Amino acid sequence: MIIGIEKLSILCEIGCNKEERGVHQEIQVDCQLKLLSEPNIDDIHDTVSYDEVIELIETVARKGAFFLLEIAAKSIAEAILKRFVKVESVLITIRKPHILSGRAIPYVQTEVKR
Repeated sequence: MIIGIEKLSILCEIGCNKEERGVHQEIQVDCQLKLLSEPNIDDIHDTVSYDEVIELIETVARKGAFFLLEIAAKSIAEAILKRFVKVESVLITIRKPHILSGRAIPYVQTEVKR
């Protein structure tokens, strides 16, 4: 079973350039969780809470003050696997929109699978 969270918008400090340090920028996070097994009963304790996953993603992103999208994605994936024992694997995609002003691209992105 796969659980997905799409386009979670977070403001955080991320980027290598001098003008990016000390300011918050938007990132968008997609998260796909592959569960070890499907829930057998209609109870939140038999699966993974979306709300708890979202809170963890936001916490990791906001506390990191990352230079690289790749390290932010890796940190989020590893935190999810550490916290949620029902998750077999995770795919994290992070997009950073509006980064290359003056260029005709909507965002840059990275993807990490663990």
